[in-house]
Amino acid sequence: MKNKLNIAFLLLSIFLLQNSYANEKFLKVKGNLVNVAKNPLNGFEIKIVLDDLDSTTTPFENDKFDIWLPANRVAKVYFIKQGFITKHLLIDASFIPSFAYKKKQVIELIVELKKEGTVSKNANKPFCTAKFKASETKFILTYPQETKKSINTNFKAPFPPPVNTYKGAKPNDRNLTTITDFNPIKAKKSNPFTQFIQGILFANLN
Repeated sequence: MKNKLNIAFLLLSIFLLQNSYANEKFLKVKGNLVNVAKNPLNGFEIKIVLDDLDSTTTPFENDKFDIWLPANRVAKVYFIKQGFITKHLLIDASFIPSFAYKKKQVIELIVELKKEGTVSKNANKPFCTAKFKASETKFILTYPQETKKSINTNFKAPFPPPVNTYKGAKPNDRNLTTITDFNPIKAKKSNPFTQFIQGILFANLN
């Protein structure tokens, strides 16, 4: 009986170890880090944040990187290089079927970093999102399009904009007609509310 229990325990241990090994080193992310001119960038760091909880940072000497990520987690992979804007990759592996992580998955990409000072509207958003597609049994990469403002140069406003929209501009009264005369006859005929409003306007104009 003892032998049977020991054999059963041994088989269970092997099964658990195999499953843990299958989940271990599930997703491989590899590629190169370059600048806008497509030249390689050396000496950078990759910070991995899992489920917004656990994080680890790994340095890389040359432009190539190679990391492993576990299954059933959401990972943010940050690419950090001094003098350049940090950007991150979002990998959603939170719901992965068993047949997917029995076979090791690979994501290969080229990461392009821009120098600091460059204006980017999507700096806080992932430059790429990777989600597992069951029908293709692999991760599909999605790159959001850059949003650009389109300006119509032929458009003319039907009226001039107010002066306060121009920073540092001084007001100009050449096109303004200023009333400086007070009409006591009309003021007597009007009601107190009109007199009050006229008094405010007269005080502002003077």
